[in-house]
Amino acid sequence: MWEKLRPAFKGFPAQEKVAQLMVVHGLRVQEERVFAGPIEVSDTAMARAAGVDRRVVTATLRTIGKNPELLRFFERLMPVCHLGEVAPLMGWGAIEIIPTSASKPGILAGVWAQSRRRASASAR
Repeated sequence: MWEKLRPAFKGFPAQEKVAQLMVVHGLRVQEERVFAGPIEVSDTAMARAAGVDRRVVTATLRTIGKNPELLRFFERLMPVCHLGEVAPLMGWGAIEIIPTSASKPGILAGVWAQSRRRASASAR
């Protein structure tokens, strides 16, 4: 996925760093501002997290805003809660799926089929 986005930031490694941070954390762009869900994230906070100058964040948002394909992508990002670390504290179980090859189809279907077999075996 990143290979498709990288060319837009060619020659601007600091902007690429900001964009990667946005993807990793599901930060979306709306009207040249950054949001984590409904919470606006300041340019200063973004810059601090990425280890860049605040002006780089502003330039990154302009780069994204000028490119319709990038804008469509970054407008739709959403943060996702990963409960793997807190599940044991709540007495929950958690399943983390780590594929050996992300390009191999059917990873989730295989997990689903195995869980259904186990559930029906334990019901007997």
